[in-house]
Parts: sequence; structure tokens; C-alpha cells
Amino acid sequence: MPLFEYHCYTHGIFETLLPSHEDWFVCPVCGIICEWVPSRVTMRPDTSWMGVVDPHLGYVTSDSQIKAMMKEKGQVWLGDRADVEGMAKIADQARKDKDAEMGKKWGQWAEKAFGPSGLALGGAEGEKIIRDEIASQKKGMGQNDPQ
Repeated sequence: MPLFEYHCYTHGIFETLLPSHEDWFVCPVCGIICEWVPSRVTMRPDTSWMGVVDPHLGYVTSDSQIKAMMKEKGQVWLGDRADVEGMAKIADQARKDKDAEMGKKWGQWAEKAFGPSGLALGGAEGEKIIRDEIASQKKGMGQNDPQ
């Protein structure tokens, strides 16, 4: 049985199952006669119904077949602009990949700039220079080096 929508001026739009279309129907809440509201039908045909040769997937004959093949490969099916969940999933993965890449690049740059020990002058030579500088400052202030 088809689903029909009717508009009650008191309670708003409601749906009911009827064997055939009727212009008027009684509201189940208040008993007022309500007018039929034509439903907005949205049909989205399968765009691959006639068969499509995809360069990555081969010959496919339905969108569901493409979705299954993409799922096997770990890819995300992105429909149209209304596919908010698919876009959010792709954006989250891209953000994670970008953060991982930036972390890797930052680590390489920091090691190059500061050396493996993390000192700005590069490794053991930098440590020696800094120790000598601290020792000379302590001598200038009249303090002895405990080493």
C-alpha cells in the first residue's frame, strides 16, 4: 500500500497508508477533514546501470558493485554534496595524514637544526661550547666549577 500525506490545519502534516489516493482524509487526532498534500518524490537512478569501464576498477554494471570494490580496497564512496559522512571521513583521514607528515618533517628539521642531542649548535660540539661558556661566566663571577 502506498503512503499518502495529508495536512491538518490543527496538527500539521501526517502520513497514512491507503490502498488508493483520496483527496480528503480524516485527521486521526482531531477528526477534522484534511486535504491531500502531493509528496515530493526523489528518484536517484543508478548511474552505472548500462555498464561503465572504470580505469581503476574495470567493467562495472552498478554503483553497488563499485561501492563493494572500493570498500575492499579501503577507499570511501563519495556520493554527491549531500554525502556529509563520506566527506567528513575523507577530511579526517587527510587531517591525520597531514599531521603525521608534518610531525615527520618537524623531527627531521629539528635534528638537522639542533643536532641529535637537541642543542642548537649541533651535538657534542655544541655541548662543549655551551659548557665552556658557562664555565667562563662562573669564573668571571668568582665561582668555581664543581667539575
